[in-house]
Amino acid sequence: MKLGRYKKYSREDVHSIFDPSGVFTPQAGTWGLHGIVNVPDSGGDYVFFVTLGSSQGAHNFDESITKNGVLTWQTQPSMDFSNSKVQGFINFDHEKNNIYLFLRKEKNTLYTYLGNLAYVEHDATRIKPVHFKWRILDWNVESATKSLGEIAVVPRAAISPKNIEKRKGVTTKDFYAKSGNDVIDEEAEKLITYDPIEFINSKIKRFEKIIIQNKDNGIHLEKLRLKFVNDFKIKKIIEMEKEEYVVGLGRQDTFCYRLETELMELGDIHGSTAVKFGLYYGIRGDDKDNKYQISEGKYGTDADQALVKIKEQIVNLIIAGGNHNYNDIRNCSLSPMFKGKILSTYYPEQYVSIFSGEHLSYFLNKLKVDFSENIDELDKQLKLVKWKNENGITKDWPMYSFARFLYQTFGSLSEAKKQVKNQQEEYDKNYPKEHVVHVGISISQWKDLIEDSEIFLEKDTELMKRIYTGENHAKTCHELGLEDGVSPSTYIKPVVALARRISSKLNLKPVIKHDGNETWWGIPFWGKYREDGHFEWKLRPELAKAIQSLYPEFDYIKDDEIADNELVEDLRKHPIADIDPVNAFKGVPKKKQDVILSNGHLTYPRDRQTARNALAHAGYECEINRNHSLFKRKNSDKNYTEPHHLVPMAYSDRFDVSLDVEENIVSLCSNCHNQLHYGEGAEELLKNLYDERKKEWEKVGIEIGLELLIEMY
Repeated sequence: MKLGRYKKYSREDVHSIFDPSGVFTPQAGTWGLHGIVNVPDSGGDYVFFVTLGSSQGAHNFDESITKNGVLTWQTQPSMDFSNSKVQGFINFDHEKNNIYLFLRKEKNTLYTYLGNLAYVEHDATRIKPVHFKWRILDWNVESATKSLGEIAVVPRAAISPKNIEKRKGVTTKDFYAKSGNDVIDEEAEKLITYDPIEFINSKIKRFEKIIIQNKDNGIHLEKLRLKFVNDFKIKKIIEMEKEEYVVGLGRQDTFCYRLETELMELGDIHGSTAVKFGLYYGIRGDDKDNKYQISEGKYGTDADQALVKIKEQIVNLIIAGGNHNYNDIRNCSLSPMFKGKILSTYYPEQYVSIFSGEHLSYFLNKLKVDFSENIDELDKQLKLVKWKNENGITKDWPMYSFARFLYQTFGSLSEAKKQVKNQQEEYDKNYPKEHVVHVGISISQWKDLIEDSEIFLEKDTELMKRIYTGENHAKTCHELGLEDGVSPSTYIKPVVALARRISSKLNLKPVIKHDGNETWWGIPFWGKYREDGHFEWKLRPELAKAIQSLYPEFDYIKDDEIADNELVEDLRKHPIADIDPVNAFKGVPKKKQDVILSNGHLTYPRDRQTARNALAHAGYECEINRNHSLFKRKNSDKNYTEPHHLVPMAYSDRFDVSLDVEENIVSLCSNCHNQLHYGEGAEELLKNLYDERKKEWEKVGIEIGLELLIEMY
């Protein structure tokens, strides 16, 4: 058994975690009865068992939790300051040892593990028992409430762990007084009530101390920046040779290497490939020869001529940046990430070192700055800089410190991803229990089973992956059968065979349902009847998490398939007539849109009209084979075909341009569309489509080799 925050445990459970080799006796002995337990062989760790409102003889324990996570706690009535444990608690250092708090609201219920404790203070005027205050580290009142129910919290002292050498105790009056003078607790208070402005200001004050503490590193980074700027003045850039510009030669003194790697702490642009520099040395796509590679057609085919054009763009960008000529900055052909790093390096007081449009949007939202999603990265940057300069504290910060503050405080898009994760957990929690039975297979066990080729055959793994990509990690056999063109019952036999192999490996018995019947499919799945009458198989949450851990790319693919299906459904609902294909296939790169959270999943937005244009350009025929039999759309004389992004939108973060362009969308019949996603022979289809689209992609800035494309599927 593992220890989990806000999970429930019996005393025997806790004993099995901390003292598995010891003997447990219910209602007796150290683990069965005591409130304070010294963890064996730990060097000073303890477990506290606390029952709120409990009593011992005539003594009633006065114990409570404040809403900002401070526990008021008492020793046993017989303990005083001469007791060695009491002295140990007064001098307890939470950075060296642990006190694990298990708390419940009433007797005869399970304990909730609330986390570890740090000493705050004790009442020096009351001797038996000794009264302590402890901070519950990393306290989350919402999670605690979910596990325990409503906690009778009290609005007492706003306090934080104190230094060991100052632990002389306080008076009873001060022990119960509200001090209100601790920055950390004030922040915790604001996290609970969440006043956005006050919360941000408290974070700024705290980060100000970090900047002061790291002053020497700031001086070092500024020296590196100034050296780069002095080494690459405009005259030097104009005279620069290929060997002094590119990455890939193994040199650490080139313009691109130093900007990307030497100055990484001033803005990290490693998330994109060397394509962003326009010219680099190495391999490219299917071309496995190491040589000078030109990223985009707009720079020509000759490396020397490409360098001339790139240097011209860099010089003009530096001039425009210094003159605040925003139109020229926008018209610069350099990739947005490269362009942003140059500007923030040469003009650190004017341009912030955050280069992703989606990250900029995220931070603007967090700072409650009004803006339109239609504005470009530069306008978003300028709004962030304006906010920074209008704040009394941040206006004096270096720009890279401001960027670091934003990432440290708000964590980029991880909050959005966490929202999706929490939503899945909510789905699992509320799933109907009629066809859900506990089998006790952990995530790590599922991972071992999946990686055992004698248990999970290749076809089993592929089936689980397909179900994982379904909404709520579920699909019906009816859905699977339609995709594969087979009977829904086709999937029963292999699933039963898989379940039997799992059962044999782990010595499991078949699942006995609530009605007493025996079943095998219930080992890997939960299930329920959908509104349309079809029965779904849903991956057990532990199995789904194992697949996510082994194949993290499937979260992107899952979101991508959901968004593609939504686009197909959207086109079904809206008239296909009156499409204007004239504006399609212009051969011009399209600006990439920011990722959005839509219907519970993260995705890059699809434009309906772009998909229509692609279908119209293909003549509403299947581009795999234009002789494929098709049916007519409802209320239309057009054939029914479906749009498919050949380079999946899930991989948009690897490109500087939008993948939602007509040049990347193929028109497919339903059968070929499903074959690309789920069927055998998809690789051959991709080869044919790749050959047809390669030149079109280059026009719109999409550069990809066949091997990488196949890997994406």
